[in-house]
Amino acid sequence: MSLTPMTRYYIRRLLAERAESLGLTVSNAENDSQAFADQLARLKSLTATKLAEVELIVRMHQTLSRNGQTYNRSLANLEQKLFAIMGLGGKSTKN
Repeated sequence: MSLTPMTRYYIRRLLAERAESLGLTVSNAENDSQAFADQLARLKSLTATKLAEVELIVRMHQTLSRNGQTYNRSLANLEQKLFAIMGLGGKSTKN
């Protein structure tokens, strides 16, 4: 099992939004793209169960984010779970 292109795109977008808090900040857009691609490549080593969990987290995040700021705490919790699966630390907050 592998992640869908939509899920990879969504994770990449979340990584870009939270790069600073995750310690992924680099000097230019090209390096940013490589840093995010490296993080996504780490997901290939996950088990099918963990990949399914990532897919579910992303779908839940998408659904909740459509409701504006109503679910900020839940969104932050989902991001923390996702980033923990990816082996990333840092605080994840929804602005």
